[in-house]
Amino acid sequence: MTKTLGIVYAIILFISLFLVLQNTEFEDYYYIECQRDFDCPQLNSEIFAFKCIEKLCKLEFIYQQAPFLLGQV
Repeated sequence: MTKTLGIVYAIILFISLFLVLQNTEFEDYYYIECQRDFDCPQLNSEIFAFKCIEKLCKLEFIYQQAPFLLGQV
């Protein structure tokens, strides 16, 4: 009986989370409007940076491997 109630509880929890995520539009809240890269938030990262793309701040992968490491495995 407790296993059945636990399974029903888990199913209700996952269905409710799914419905909440379906009703939320992440793109509207995630992107920040910008005119140039300077308008976007600054990160302390050598791998990712925010760039102004199509007037929206988007996270870009900017990592470039050092030339002296290319031959090493």
